[in-house]
Amino acid sequence: MTLSPVPGFPYIDRLTLPIPTPLQHVHSYLVQDSHGFTIIDTGFHTKETEQVWVSTLEEKGIGFADIKRIILTHAHPDHSGAAGWLQEKSGATVYVLDKEEELILRHVEHQDHFSADLIEYFRPYGLPVVQDDGIHERESHMATLIHPAPRDISWLHEGDTISLFDEPFDIMWVPGHSPGQMMLYHEPQKLCFAGDHVLMGITPIVGVWAKNDEHALHDYLHSLHKAAHIDVQLGLSGHRESVTAWQKRIADILAHHEWRLKRIVDSLTQPHTAWDMMLRVFRVRQPEQLLFALAETVAHLEYMVQQGTCIKRMSAGMYFFEKATQE
Repeated sequence: MTLSPVPGFPYIDRLTLPIPTPLQHVHSYLVQDSHGFTIIDTGFHTKETEQVWVSTLEEKGIGFADIKRIILTHAHPDHSGAAGWLQEKSGATVYVLDKEEELILRHVEHQDHFSADLIEYFRPYGLPVVQDDGIHERESHMATLIHPAPRDISWLHEGDTISLFDEPFDIMWVPGHSPGQMMLYHEPQKLCFAGDHVLMGITPIVGVWAKNDEHALHDYLHSLHKAAHIDVQLGLSGHRESVTAWQKRIADILAHHEWRLKRIVDSLTQPHTAWDMMLRVFRVRQPEQLLFALAETVAHLEYMVQQGTCIKRMSAGMYFFEKATQE
């Protein structure tokens, strides 16, 4: 756990929280203004996270009652898991972009059948039956890391503004990594709370997880171009170091996806399922990473279908992808 002031912004502290995933950490931000404190993203809800938050507030000399708002850049469990617990302790209102409503409400309703839905969705993409138990186990464990879910939620909308350190921040909708991923941008100081939209050193996972979400990569690439049109000198992200070369990092991420798409096209020497392509292109073998890699592979293949560079066919209950014939 590390608590440190953001250089140039003495009213913002960055808290680095441990998370039980290969990423190892997530950043949360504690922002002070005349009304009290705002938390931006929370980490998973674990006993360790609870202890970190308690000791952090003690270090700052503030109590839970001083926390007035909790803002979630998106509803992935590593960013939202402790929101309900922090809300119960503080009475703070939780703010989420309205486009994230379906995902956040799934946490509230504790959908026990979510893992079964995942398996049903990914089976035609080639998901082997041998993976089922691992998915059920992972999703059951994940449910414990987002309990309790927040109850008092105030929905934000793109184009809204919200006050942080008594300054108005623009709400920007940048879908792709998550349907309701948002950034908070303050143009005068060129400061952006970027969530997981733009990360240093790694590219955000852009995966397809459910029917009608096959446009995820298209949305993400469009959102990157949208983000490239704002002037950011400091991007406070959810993982790794802060972004100080905003335009360059966005260009690097766009180039990465161009490379990934070309690699997939070049590997489509014959029809393949998404699972087969995942094993060929991502070369992931860790069990806990396979589903993420499959979701990313599906996102890229579906994008290629939309762009006309790939054809998707159903055969014997499986989707097969092949390179489009060039006229």
